[in-house]
Amino acid sequence: MGLNQGRHRRRDARPSNGWDRDKLPPDTVRQSLPTSFVDRVLSTAGQKIMVENNYSAQMAGLIREKTGIAMDNKIVKFDGRPFSQNEVYEGVKTY
Repeated sequence: MGLNQGRHRRRDARPSNGWDRDKLPPDTVRQSLPTSFVDRVLSTAGQKIMVENNYSAQMAGLIREKTGIAMDNKIVKFDGRPFSQNEVYEGVKTY
């Protein structure tokens, strides 16, 4: 028996979590953003404000890319700390 033989998983073995990628609907595997849901919700919204802990508002950009819907305003914070209630309130109040 060669070195390390039997220690490696077979390449075609399924992960132990029970998921079988081949049997999942295609959108489940390739699409992590539920675009039809996001489109339906945001198309009925009056004012769209994205609150993000990211300098470039990546989620707002992804939503615009996938649905064509742009945010009216963005409140961003990029110092690594969570938003306080007052920060969100003041940010929304200015718009």
